[in-house]
Amino acid sequence: MKIAAKISVSFLVLAVILTFINSYILYSVMEDTLEREIDARLDSTANSRAAHIKTYLEMLKLSIGQLSKSVVLENFLHADEDKEAFDNALQRLKRTKEANPAIGDFLLLNKNGSVIASSNEKYIGLDRSTDVYFIAGQKRVFIKDAYYSEGTKEGLLVTSCPFLDTKTGELLGVLAAEVKLDELYKVTTDRTGLGKTGEIIIVNKYGFLITPSRFLEDTFLKQRVDTNNFWTCMLQSDPEYDHSTEPEVLFSRDYRGVPTVGAHVYMPEMQWAVLGKIDVSEGLAPLRKINNIFATTLVVTPFLVWLVGMFLAGFITRPIRKLQKGVEIVGAGNLDYKVGIGTKDEVG
Repeated sequence: MKIAAKISVSFLVLAVILTFINSYILYSVMEDTLEREIDARLDSTANSRAAHIKTYLEMLKLSIGQLSKSVVLENFLHADEDKEAFDNALQRLKRTKEANPAIGDFLLLNKNGSVIASSNEKYIGLDRSTDVYFIAGQKRVFIKDAYYSEGTKEGLLVTSCPFLDTKTGELLGVLAAEVKLDELYKVTTDRTGLGKTGEIIIVNKYGFLITPSRFLEDTFLKQRVDTNNFWTCMLQSDPEYDHSTEPEVLFSRDYRGVPTVGAHVYMPEMQWAVLGKIDVSEGLAPLRKINNIFATTLVVTPFLVWLVGMFLAGFITRPIRKLQKGVEIVGAGNLDYKVGIGTKDEVG
């Protein structure tokens, strides 16, 4: 191989190696930076929505607690089949319901778990003694997890609390409120900062969606979310859970089977997982453009360097070619021939 060819090939090989190494390092750094940025945005969004949900649930508990101080309802619980007290209690519950659009119905239960008054009179007489909201509601303010009501044909929560005698503190009954899920839906379906494929969903402890999906219809307590994002979140229910074992950026296929970047917040009171996610195809879309730029650089840069190498190789080997020609002429017998290279390097 001629010296010029060796020099140009050396330039080409060196350019390819250096360009590949630099492109790989830059791409890796930018990929890591973008992934962290997406994770931070999703984490912030999920935490913000979880805080909003927590505030809403606290307001529900506060509201039912305030109503449990009603003198009208307490008088009815003390009364023994007094029609006037009964009518007053019904009116109190109905007016309170009308003032709270998020409430489905109020129910007042006696100590045996029977509904003795309600904003919806069809509930009166029903036995709720085995329902968790009655059992737990005798001791504290409680929120029953989302369930499907056959009566109203919609998803509901139930918040309940003990109704105590204001003088003696004796348990008189339990006050409960069926709560519509509209407010939760408003929080999770807000698309701000989530792009075209991002969404916030709430999943119960059994792994079923209780808020609407952005992509599927009729998912309430039907669509299972068996994903790494969900199970990583639910691991936080273990008091000894080590958060340092979580990956910095959580990649997971979602309930559609689509690769996503995800974040999560665990809500211990309800045992809910608030999941935030966005499709990898959208979240990492800028990397495709960067990848195209690097691919072009990987082709164009070595080619340009090769052209420069060819020029330099020709410049460097030109005196050598003159010397070679001169040697041939002198060797042929023309001893008066002067090569005339005129350089001050080794060849000159």
